[in-house]
Amino acid sequence: MDAAPSIGSKMEPKRMVGIALVALAVTGGMFLDQVAKAIFAGLKLNDPQVLVEDLTLTAIVGFAISAGVAIYVYMNPKLREGGLDIAAELKRVSWPSIAETRVSTIAVVIASLVSSLILFFFDFIASKVMTIWVPAGLRWITGG
Repeated sequence: MDAAPSIGSKMEPKRMVGIALVALAVTGGMFLDQVAKAIFAGLKLNDPQVLVEDLTLTAIVGFAISAGVAIYVYMNPKLREGGLDIAAELKRVSWPSIAETRVSTIAVVIASLVSSLILFFFDFIASKVMTIWVPAGLRWITGG
């Protein structure tokens, strides 16, 4: 079965790295916004609105730090080359088709269910041994 062509196989590594950095900057900005809000709340500082209603000081701080880190990563030649190498390697990966992914997912779900049933059985038996059979055996040995 041939793997279906993916979007990444048509995209240049430089563009992939740029898109990944933007996505990470946005995600990191949202995370750092929440961290800054928690710090402001812990220090009992006001988080003022800036310019528009939903834009707060913590959002500006979080997104500024995240954008700064993304720009630093892109401007650092060693990190940029590492990202470009990763993107070039991803172009060479043969990705599974939807059908292969579906079959693999079903196999994992079935294996997980079987494993959970086996573990439940062993846990049930061990529970009975520890709570019923061992105390009964000790009472029998001690004559009590």
